[in-house]
Amino acid sequence: MAKYTNGENYRRIGMGKRVELQHVIFAVIFLLFVMVNGQPVSDTDFWWHLKAGEYIWQTKTVPHADVFSYTMSDKPWTAHEWLAEVIYYLAYSLGNFRGLFVLNLLLLALTYYFYYQLLQLRTGKNSILSALLMLAGAFFTYFFWGFRPHMFLHLLFVIFFYVMECFYRNRDYLWILPLLMIAWVNLHGSFIMGPVIIGLYLISGIFAIQLPTLVNRLWTPAQKRKLLAVLLMSFLATLINPNSYHMLFYPLQTVNSDFIVNQINEWASPDFHEPYFMVYLGYVLAGFALMGLGKRKHRAVDLLLVGTFFLMSLYAVRHIALFVYGAGPVFGYYLAALLPKNSLYKHEHIFNGVLTVKHFINGALTVGALTTAFLVWPPEVPLEKHVEAQVLPVGAVNYMKQHRLYGKVLNDYNWGGYILWTLYPDVRVMIDGRTDLYAAKVFPDYLKIANLLPQTPQLLQKYYPDAIIIREGTSLDAYLSNYRHWQKVYADETAVIYTPVVKGRHGT
Repeated sequence: MAKYTNGENYRRIGMGKRVELQHVIFAVIFLLFVMVNGQPVSDTDFWWHLKAGEYIWQTKTVPHADVFSYTMSDKPWTAHEWLAEVIYYLAYSLGNFRGLFVLNLLLLALTYYFYYQLLQLRTGKNSILSALLMLAGAFFTYFFWGFRPHMFLHLLFVIFFYVMECFYRNRDYLWILPLLMIAWVNLHGSFIMGPVIIGLYLISGIFAIQLPTLVNRLWTPAQKRKLLAVLLMSFLATLINPNSYHMLFYPLQTVNSDFIVNQINEWASPDFHEPYFMVYLGYVLAGFALMGLGKRKHRAVDLLLVGTFFLMSLYAVRHIALFVYGAGPVFGYYLAALLPKNSLYKHEHIFNGVLTVKHFINGALTVGALTTAFLVWPPEVPLEKHVEAQVLPVGAVNYMKQHRLYGKVLNDYNWGGYILWTLYPDVRVMIDGRTDLYAAKVFPDYLKIANLLPQTPQLLQKYYPDAIIIREGTSLDAYLSNYRHWQKVYADETAVIYTPVVKGRHGT
């Protein structure tokens, strides 16, 4: 019979009874999941994703040309996130807003489960440190927790990291990666990140580098062959999608579009004057300090991972989540070496009373967090009741519906998706959040109109809308209100609607 020290016995006997600090953190993270996803929907891109999912599900076809706008009608369009859009639409069909809410909770729970397992690997199974790093990850990524296809990016990104880290430790689950790539290429345009992760691990173990501060594990010939085979199969898996080989070029087309990068907020570089990004910079610098001053030797793959995704996060705000998921476990590896070993249970007879108080407090905090989560659980009301009316033109769209104000609509860029969701097919928009579709011509023209450049009258004539719906109080609003060929038919604190006084004369 195995013998254990008193401390080991204490841990084994009480393992299932104590509520530790990590359990409090888990409860707090769950509370964050509920609070963030239970808020009114303000993400303007969500709506066109939902409409695309509805269209694909009802027609049983993935469109290869635009069907939603009048400016790009029948022009080539790559529906690169079609599967995620269908999944969100089915969640909505089954449970309305609650269905969307539960789907996101499930995706977040799976993402953070695998993230926690990855952190456990890198921290030497330090549960409290892993939970704290997971909480930091939640803080830096909650901004991205909307009802959008990139939720699948987070999940698959973390799973790829976990599988590759397991392989690094001689636990082989590589066979699952090509299968996941088939899902990824149909769920989100970031699928190229899968091969990138495999490639970084592969490269780190090919070349022998002799440095006193570097641990460079070399792959065996068999391991190199297997990694190369999985990398190749993962690339081939990206061809299994309705757009075939065209999907391979889609990520490059987006990144190489100066117009998209310069005009879309999530593609902008972080502005370190803003508090959120200042805190993020502090997180990065603290992590780099750990790596530079820590007691452990550097793993070649860690340097590649942290360097690659840090540069990506500087390039675009949307990549901050990738850096946090990729670098957090690395920071945990260094931090675990600086923490003293836990000697709390060596003299449990002395600290027994303190432990009892500590676990009582932990239990109370955990129950409090979970109770709060269920108290703020969103009520069972239609999705339309969860729309952020100060962000989206709820009143204006209702007016258009009631007065059958249909046809071609020149609209605010951020409102195109919501107008499509509520009024399509009776209304076709000028523009919506599918920036890749409009970047070449329509988006530049839209900006000229919105910014009231000299070409505005000619462009209004060119796009010939049956109605204009824009933000109240803008320069274009003031311009149209004093323009005799347009009449204001609706106004509230968010939006105004203009219609032509004489059909065909509104741009002259």
